[in-house]
Amino acid sequence: MSDKVHFVCFRWGTRYPAIYVERLYRSIAKWFPRAFAFHCFTDQVLDLPAAVQQHELVLGRPFSGNWNKERVFSRDFLGLENGTTIVVMDLDVLVVGGLAFLV
Repeated sequence: MSDKVHFVCFRWGTRYPAIYVERLYRSIAKWFPRAFAFHCFTDQVLDLPAAVQQHELVLGRPFSGNWNKERVFSRDFLGLENGTTIVVMDLDVLVVGGLAFLV
């Protein structure tokens, strides 16, 4: 099992522009002391730093609205092994202090 932590966010519609994804990523990069991957599920391709892994979010299949976040409980989510640490964060979060306590 990998020691890498996987941070995940979901972005669809127009409420939160791409800058929110970038701010979240950069604040995690600043305050998380371990190796991590950052994933953004989105309904459109965004202009983001290369380290942000974008994944297509097909709205309404099988979830809609905030239920999209339920995908993290799907079998074989992102092809990760069972026991891999995943942290889901909303786009209205800005990290301003250490995150080591999470894992």
